[in-house]
Amino acid sequence: AQIANAYADQMVSNDFLDKSETSARAEQYLAQELADAKAKLQDSENAMLAYARNADITASVVPATGTDQSGSLRAQQLAQLSSALANATATRIEAEQNWRQVQSVPAMALPEVQQNDAIQDMISERATLNAEIADQRERYTSEYPGVTAATAKVQAIDSQIARLSEDIKSAARGRYTAAAQAERQLRGSIAQLRGSAMAERERGVTYNALQREVDTNRAFYDGLLQRYQSVAAASGAPGQNIQVVDRAEPPLEPSSPNLVTNLALSGILGLIGALGAGLLRERSSTMVRSASDAENYLGVKSLGAIPAFGKRDNQDSAILDPRSPQSEAYYSAAVALHRMIGSEAHKRVLITSSTPGEGKSTSSIGITRSLAAMGKRVLLVDGDLRRPSLGMMLGQPLGTGLGEVLAGKTSSLESVHRLESYGFDLITSGNAESDPVTLLSAGNLDRVLAELTERYDMVVIDGPPVMGIADSVLIAEHMDAGVFVIEANSKDVEELEVAIGRLPEDLPIGSIVTKFDARVAGVKYGRQSYYRY
Repeated sequence: AQIANAYADQMVSNDFLDKSETSARAEQYLAQELADAKAKLQDSENAMLAYARNADITASVVPATGTDQSGSLRAQQLAQLSSALANATATRIEAEQNWRQVQSVPAMALPEVQQNDAIQDMISERATLNAEIADQRERYTSEYPGVTAATAKVQAIDSQIARLSEDIKSAARGRYTAAAQAERQLRGSIAQLRGSAMAERERGVTYNALQREVDTNRAFYDGLLQRYQSVAAASGAPGQNIQVVDRAEPPLEPSSPNLVTNLALSGILGLIGALGAGLLRERSSTMVRSASDAENYLGVKSLGAIPAFGKRDNQDSAILDPRSPQSEAYYSAAVALHRMIGSEAHKRVLITSSTPGEGKSTSSIGITRSLAAMGKRVLLVDGDLRRPSLGMMLGQPLGTGLGEVLAGKTSSLESVHRLESYGFDLITSGNAESDPVTLLSAGNLDRVLAELTERYDMVVIDGPPVMGIADSVLIAEHMDAGVFVIEANSKDVEELEVAIGRLPEDLPIGSIVTKFDARVAGVKYGRQSYYRY
């Protein structure tokens, strides 16, 4: 209990120290980053202001009221002058219209003249003088001094009225001229200011880039500052992830484990685990492990399973020994094959596999020998023109064989080798130098097979593998049946389905599982003792 409590206390202490050290390192790191960010922000601000000063950009000293350059001094002046120009244009248009209206009208007919107070007073005075002149003329002649003086005054008043009315009419023209002059001046100022504002706008592109850099640095600096403040506030009291819930206490009574009970429980749990693992492997495996798997998964008739040869077994001796498990298995497969293709003679059988090394050639020898032992005249042909193996397995030299027969260099009967010990005849693959596909596609294969089936009850061709090359596919087009050899526990069902799918659909196909081991397959039949009746 003391050891457990000491261990727990040490873990709590270490956790607190780790938290404190982490907070201190984080605070120190953020402080350094904050200082660097501050210096970078100051440098970017100084660069922005220096460029604004050198480029004469007024936006840096005038508060912005919009986007782009709307806050520059020139832009604001341009806006004000544009507004003043609009007003001046309206004033000029109004003055021009007023002048055009009064230009061809007599001055005395203008309303402004008629409503003028000075002119109305002079008209009233002139009327009074005219009345006096008319009254005096009734008593005196025109040379009378009073009449002459009054007439001179009337003429003087008429001159004043005419001069004043012309002045009033000329005032309308003066207003038009002044408004037009003001408008021209504003247009000139605006044109000059617009050029300056546009130049400032072009220079502002670089300024805007510098300003965006300043904004980015400021945002980064503000974020670091906030993070630094949070870390600094939390560094004083770092939280703990480990807490002691219950202190350890020594037991009141000593106890010892029950060895028998623990062993029994472990045995039961181990057995259950092994059964579960085996069941899972059985469910998840999609490999062909037995003859029933080939028939169930691939949909082809099973001809049997061939037991695996032992490490010390001689294959030739085992096949020739009629009592060996392998020989008995091939007898059984030959009977199943004979039943599948029927009892009629002159049959052609192709034996192939998906890939090399699955026991195809050995099965060809075993099945052919079994058919010969059943009283059939059987010919075995090595149809693998690329990697021949039957001649070497049966101790026969390659010499002239199927390749030379297909090339027309020799006849089929001259290439036959009689194997007395096996009970059947053999044609090797030969040493043809032509392309195998060309030889098999030239139309000679069917002719050669027709010649051979006239002399033999069955012709068995040991073909090359199906996957990767087209030789077996070409041979299968001239066959009456096919035997597909499958190595147990090595081929996935999908791969085998692709290989079988390359063969003609109307070709009857049977399967043989080679290198079969009942213990590995987990089945109750097929052990070597099964063939030792």
